[in-house]
Amino acid sequence: RLAFVGDPDAAGANSVAGALRAQGMMVNVSDTAAMGLGLLQRLPGVDVILVSDSLQDLTTFQVLADLADDARFGATPRMLITNDGDAAGELYGDHVSGMVVGGDVSGVAG
Repeated sequence: RLAFVGDPDAAGANSVAGALRAQGMMVNVSDTAAMGLGLLQRLPGVDVILVSDSLQDLTTFQVLADLADDARFGATPRMLITNDGDAAGELYGDHVSGMVVGGDVSGVAG
């Protein structure tokens, strides 16, 4: 199983990536949204994409919309990385298939 994590917070991204690796996933990480979208173009068969709600170079909505519009990723589960599940749910609930709140990856299935 292959996961992709896009999060500008290196410590948070590495924590999430480490927890996913402990579940047996191979994980690629990017600290910028633009670089992440570029890397995803070279990752065939990614099983789940995790995107931070605090991106710095693009908005999270832009990234989620780009992924939804791309035939290669339209059916790929997109999850939000956040520390505030309630607020993030209100903003992004219809655009993601789940959330990683406070680093808890137990709900991630690739």
